[in-house]
Amino acid sequence: MVNWGKLGTLFLIIFITLSFAFTTGPKIARHTTLGLDLRGGFEILYEISPLNEQHKVTKQTLRDAEKALNNRVNALGIAEPDIQVEGNNRIRVRLAGVTNQKKARDIIGKPANLTFRDSKGNIIMTGNDIAEKGANGVFDRMQRPIITLQFKDPEKFASVTKKYIGQRVTIFLDEEPLTVPALTIRDIIVDGKAQIDGQNSIGEAKELAAILNAGALPIKMKEVFSTSVG
Repeated sequence: MVNWGKLGTLFLIIFITLSFAFTTGPKIARHTTLGLDLRGGFEILYEISPLNEQHKVTKQTLRDAEKALNNRVNALGIAEPDIQVEGNNRIRVRLAGVTNQKKARDIIGKPANLTFRDSKGNIIMTGNDIAEKGANGVFDRMQRPIITLQFKDPEKFASVTKKYIGQRVTIFLDEEPLTVPALTIRDIIVDGKAQIDGQNSIGEAKELAAILNAGALPIKMKEVFSTSVG
């Protein structure tokens, strides 16, 4: 004999469950960050090694590298990147929703041994001298895109500008100069602030500022594996 009371209760529970799923499901889906399998993107595994034989790759080195890579990925505007240290000398980077893989590789995989050099190639300052988030791409008063720089130690920067006043300074990433006009030190700067002119667009200025903010990584990064998902 059919128990209509229990059957009615069962149908009511099923109805409420389905109603909840249909009304809340789309909202949850809109606020869920999709991974590589759903959004597409790419994954790179880097092998880490020291810049020279005098240094070693330690756990702290890997943590610093992981933080620097996060800064670079954030500069690309990628939400919730997956960056993980693996073993003693590897870092895996997963980026969902990335369409321009070349641009991402250029920003993420560069050695970023950032240096400021005089006309003879001597290193006078490094990326570690830049204050945290001290580089910014902005417009000047004439609405021209520029990069503003804030250095950690104003006294050190004042000493450098005094020594090299009237001379040109070039910014290098690893052993390659950045594609920006060489800087000319016109005055002694005592407040630790400087600016880089000659940017073609505000987007270019912000991208370079992001690279400068990443600072100097005391490591080499070799890509040993990569895969992409459409």
